[in-house]
Amino acid sequence: MAVTAGQVAAVLEGRAGAITYKPRYILRGHDYAFAGEITPAVLACTLRLDNDQPVLRTAQFTIDPNQATIDEDTDHISVELDLLVQGEFTTFPMGVYHFNVPTRELSDATEKWDVEAADLTIHLQEDGPGVPWNIAASENFITGLHAITDILDSLGLTHDMPTTAEMLATDMSWGPKVKWLQIVNDLLFAINHYPIWSDAQGVFTSRVRTDPFVDTAAIDYNSTKMLLAPFDFRKDETRFMNRAVVVIDDPLRAPSFALRENADSDSPVSTVSSGNTILEEFDGSLCPDTDAAAEIAVYELLEEATRAQLGALRTQPDPRRAAHEIYQLTIPDPNNPSTPFTEDTKWRVHNWTWQVGGKEMVHSVGRADDITIETNTDVLTEASITI
Repeated sequence: MAVTAGQVAAVLEGRAGAITYKPRYILRGHDYAFAGEITPAVLACTLRLDNDQPVLRTAQFTIDPNQATIDEDTDHISVELDLLVQGEFTTFPMGVYHFNVPTRELSDATEKWDVEAADLTIHLQEDGPGVPWNIAASENFITGLHAITDILDSLGLTHDMPTTAEMLATDMSWGPKVKWLQIVNDLLFAINHYPIWSDAQGVFTSRVRTDPFVDTAAIDYNSTKMLLAPFDFRKDETRFMNRAVVVIDDPLRAPSFALRENADSDSPVSTVSSGNTILEEFDGSLCPDTDAAAEIAVYELLEEATRAQLGALRTQPDPRRAAHEIYQLTIPDPNNPSTPFTEDTKWRVHNWTWQVGGKEMVHSVGRADDITIETNTDVLTEASITI
């Protein structure tokens, strides 16, 4: 019998009695095919998802190699959480990982491995074509010849990529030493998509980058009983970017750019609030047009603003969490319980960490405010940009 999202939420919040779960560790192939269970061999595991890193999911394992046959060079390990819901265990995958070289701890007749691992994106980061890589003009950014899905298919990697109508404006080339991940993410950046990631079951995907304040919250933690004290909040006084320019510098096209500014007085990092103008330049050579370049500039400013007001959120373990999420939060003020410290606000998730079996998951989040990004003649003519 299939369980509902509401039933799962009731269990995770403790409204259905004691929370019962058990982790399992499974050897799997690139295609998620089952290759064996090694649960008895895993002595400890810590999982981390970091939305600001090119490889989002990483893990730290402690392994007893005498309990299972593991090839650290070729095997992939899937971390899965079986949660008791309505009298039956429901499985939540939490990533497929490739081992780095383990540190072997030897004592008497025993051996133990401490090994770091990364999700399947590591294969794109470590390997490349070895020859110049070319994509012709008018090819689709995602599905075109030699573009993203072609690359993933050639490597035997499962994917569920979004669709786009955007086509390359001119022929594009990468050198023989480039890695696959750079090619793929260059293409995604040009159409304002998140860098590619491998999901909880090793499937590669991405999506359009949208305003964190407008983006739909993945979970409304206000209505749950999963929040744990304390909530640590701090304002970062670093000088943040508040003006972004995306330059289309392509010898086959007329030079152009898109410039946007955070001048919103409600944003603590804006040119108005901070009294500083911090300009950053982004390479938009692959952008199909200045509209795409403008979307990139706007998003970069909106994401940057989420780094000024940071929180460390503690919850009960939540295996539903995924990449690039927004949380809805109301945080009570311990000095004045009747008045929330922050009420019904949205927060961009920067990263989270969970020691499997531990009682809390720690999330690093940044507040997403309603910010207006400006573009006007005055702003554009003030910029000194060399193209």
